[in-house]
Amino acid sequence: MMSFLAESNVVLSADDQAALLDDVQPDFIAALKLLRTRSQGNYREDTYSKRFPTKTSSRTRLAGLTVWKLFEMWVRETKPKGSTVTRWRAVFQNLDDTFAGKDVAEITADDAVEWKSTLVTEKRTVRTANVVWLGATSSVFGWARQERKIAVNPFEGLSFSRVKVRPVVRDREFTEEEWRTLLNAALDSEPGRRKPGLAAAVRWLPWLCAYTGARSGEIAQLRGQDVQQHRDGFWTITITPDAGTVKTDKARTLPLHEHLVELGFPAFAKGRGPGPLFYDASIVRKAASEDVTKPVAPPAQMVRQRISEWVRKVGVTDQDVNPNHAWRHTFKRRAARAGLEPRIRDGMCGHSVRDVASHYETASVEDFAEAMKQFPRYDLSRP
Repeated sequence: MMSFLAESNVVLSADDQAALLDDVQPDFIAALKLLRTRSQGNYREDTYSKRFPTKTSSRTRLAGLTVWKLFEMWVRETKPKGSTVTRWRAVFQNLDDTFAGKDVAEITADDAVEWKSTLVTEKRTVRTANVVWLGATSSVFGWARQERKIAVNPFEGLSFSRVKVRPVVRDREFTEEEWRTLLNAALDSEPGRRKPGLAAAVRWLPWLCAYTGARSGEIAQLRGQDVQQHRDGFWTITITPDAGTVKTDKARTLPLHEHLVELGFPAFAKGRGPGPLFYDASIVRKAASEDVTKPVAPPAQMVRQRISEWVRKVGVTDQDVNPNHAWRHTFKRRAARAGLEPRIRDGMCGHSVRDVASHYETASVEDFAEAMKQFPRYDLSRP
């Protein structure tokens, strides 16, 4: 002991040396006794060691963040899409309530597992719990670990092993009766008390989705300047991130079916001018919220929601069919039946290419236009 202190440059006074020896002598004697019993073949449990507490790990380094503060920081620094923030907000409100006032660094894997056990309810499916709730927490806490705000991501790898798939009770495309109902209703729509932009959306958005396979949000954000006549004579629309959200973040130009031209869409677009076709850009919108977790919905998203409500009101009420997204299924099925090749169908819809080789065969707008000559018109007459 004394040689150890000397090597460590620790010098004790005579009184301190005596006090130290008095303190360690009982333990030293107990250690000698244990060594002697072990040398004699006696390996019974050492009862003397139980008198002392086991060594504990060092105190967790706190992050200085609650769950909600971490979520706010993640939003500010990573700048995710507004739809993601809106969808994940409820997740972190719930988590913040569960661990009220607790530092995120103190949340353990056991805590995470216990929270996970509360996620599946009558109103929340296993799939939603997996994809949204556990996906959100794993992502945000994973980011916090990468940024060295916490040492461990307690939600890493958490999931429900069995995801019950909702039974499929019908096709995801519109039936002939449904698309006839919607397209006829769009043709017969009267502006009434609707604002000009929304009235135009009711009139044109179903028809554009039906003939292009584009996402309803992509159509809702179209501008007059995005409608152009090609040098070969056919009309086109350009779906571009410059106008709003595009899932692939990549612009694509699509031909307008001759039926849309006959119905007067290009003339309507030119009459509206270069700005948004389906909402009034001159209206001063609500300023962005100071709360980063409450992003203001873009106007095109609000138009899309209003069209969903309109679809239900005019008679397509089956909850097993999506009021907007079903147009993409309808277009793709209809295009396949007409013989349009996969690269044309995928390119029109903005779907990713199926393999590396397909990158070399990306269809041009001219290819789309030629192929769309085979796409049949929607016959609105009742059978």
